[in-house]
Amino acid sequence: MSIERSRIALVILMMSCAGCASAPKLPVFGTWRIMSYASPGVSAASPVQTLSWVGTSATFARDDARFAGQRCSQPTYTEVTLSAADFQQQYKVAASSAGITGDQVAIYKLDCAYDWEGPTNALIVKSPTALLAPWNGAFFELVKVDPILK
Repeated sequence: MSIERSRIALVILMMSCAGCASAPKLPVFGTWRIMSYASPGVSAASPVQTLSWVGTSATFARDDARFAGQRCSQPTYTEVTLSAADFQQQYKVAASSAGITGDQVAIYKLDCAYDWEGPTNALIVKSPTALLAPWNGAFFELVKVDPILK
């Protein structure tokens, strides 16, 4: 009888560990280079400040997020999917004008559980190797440099 209980316990343990060990790797995870920014409408972002971020790196991982010199420890990423029409309503620019193709736009909301002063709280998936990060009416374009294997 105790051998059978041990087997059951082992199976339960293996099943629960398998889910923990292989947490999904999100498409925003990796090292990115901030390549450019655009202000398609009215922007509250300072051109001098935003221009100084061009060429710098940003990293997003399961346990750390860094963007423009700001760090968020223990971030959470929540996926939101918007239609192209909802994207235009929310961001005041057409998805196609932002270089996004298709009818659905994947966005990962970034939350730090405290008042993070980083210049973005959303990562818009433009392609597997490009993101847009909105901040104060400006959009930063990020290009993937190196994937993080965490």
